Order: sequence, then structure tokens, then C-alpha cells
Amino acid sequence: MMPEKHSGRAPAMITPPQAPEGVKRGRLRTARYVQALGFVRGGWLSLREAFGDRRLVSVRYRGKRLKMRLNTTDILVLYSVFQRQDYGLGLVPGPATIIDAGAYTGFSTVYFAEKYPAATILALEPDPSNYALLVDNARAYPNVIPLNMALWHCDCQIGLRDRGTGHWAFFVDPGESGAARPRTEVEAVTLRTLIDRFGVERVDLLKIDVEGAEKEIFEHAGDWIERVNAIFAELHDRLKPGCSEAFARITASFGRVFTDGMTVYAIREAPVEPGPVGAVDRAKG
Repeated sequence: MMPEKHSGRAPAMITPPQAPEGVKRGRLRTARYVQALGFVRGGWLSLREAFGDRRLVSVRYRGKRLKMRLNTTDILVLYSVFQRQDYGLGLVPGPATIIDAGAYTGFSTVYFAEKYPAATILALEPDPSNYALLVDNARAYPNVIPLNMALWHCDCQIGLRDRGTGHWAFFVDPGESGAARPRTEVEAVTLRTLIDRFGVERVDLLKIDVEGAEKEIFEHAGDWIERVNAIFAELHDRLKPGCSEAFARITASFGRVFTDGMTVYAIREAPVEPGPVGAVDRAKG
């Protein structure tokens, strides 16, 4: 028998087939339902979602009902806020004034309202559909003031645009960057305007998750940054390069700047403590 000839080339590597992006997102949401809400309740809601259910459902958090939408990014935000504790770092003493910029459906707002019940919370959300849920979810908290507006570097009407990646990714843009057609026009305000309008002496905590708009906001922070004691931010350099550089410049005078998970913290000399306040109840609600 003649031996087989060998070409001298390495055998081709076989790449396993990759799941489509939509399938990956579906699997991630399924995992988050179970992790945040437990096997029974989370599994049931995940099954309903798999069959195309898009209705509002309710879950319980510290004895109160919160509403969320199936087949949206709501479960991912609920998981990150309540289960992963993205804003779990505690401030001592507790803040008197909190501005929640990019409040989405109110999960982070409710988290702060429970953690700091004495604080006044201004919760800004530009998208009308998200804002309606913010109002509903924050109804039990008289210290929360929902505002249907966007934080920006100037006071104006601005286009709210959709990247097509879910309800959590709407962003404001004046249109100069060639972004997609606006979803709607919304009111935008500066942090200085909020300070003046509501008679705020100091902003003890600024939470900001605004899909890249933080770059322009931080680049024009000179007239208000000294009034802010702490910033909890998600930076979106992957969407708009320069966000981290702008954040670093305006927080250079802060005593502590560090990253924990998805959140970047900038805190003046006030002490901090870890402060988880509990996950969403794993019970049928």
C-alpha cells in the first residue's frame, strides 16, 4: 500500500457555528430573569417572552411593585441595578440631593430612594415611553421628582435618537454627527439649570448613564462641577470616543476616582461604605 502524500500544511481549523446575535441576547435575558427573579417567577416570565409576549408585568422590590416590559432591555437594567448592585457603593453621610440622569424606567431611582429615603431625587428621562414607567414606578416615593427631559451641555430642544439596540439605548444628539432621524424632540437642560430651578445648594450624588452624551456634558462642566460631591457614571467610549478623557479632566480635583464593574466613581473626601440594599424579591408579584 502506498503511503498518503502530505502537503506539509497544517489541517484547517474548524470554527464552531456561532449563535446569531438575537439568539445570544435572548439567552442573556433568560439568564437575567432567573438570576434576578428566581427560577419559578423568572423562568415563567422568560417563557412568556420567548412566545412573543410584550405586555407589562410587575415584580416586587422591598414590598413595593415595579412594572417592567417583556421583550425589552428592562430585565437587563433591573438585573444590573438590583442584583448586580451597580450603584451599591454607599455614601456617608447619606446624600441630601441626588440627580439621576438617564433614569430609564426608574429602577435606579427607586434603588436610591430606598437606600437614601431622606434625599430629594431629580430623575431625568427623555424618552416618553420610558418616562411613563419611571413615573409609575416612582409613585410610592414622594421624595422623587420625575422630569421628562435630558441632561445636556446647553438648554435647548434636541433630537432623541434610536440606535436600534433596545429601550436603554436612546440618546440625544443635535444631528450634527449624521445620527439617525430623531425619534422625537425633547427638552434638554444643563445641570446648572437644574441647580438654579430647584434651588439646590449642592448635588451630593450625580448618577449619569446617558449613552455618550456625557462627553459634551463633562466638557462643559466648569460652572457646576464644584457643586457636585460624587459622580456615579457609566462611560460610553465605545459609542463616542472621548468620554473617559472628559470625565478624567473634570474629576481631577476629586479625592477618589475608581472603577467597579460597569460604574466609574468619583468622590470627594467624604467617606464611603459598601451598601447593598437587597435584590428584587424572588416571589410571584
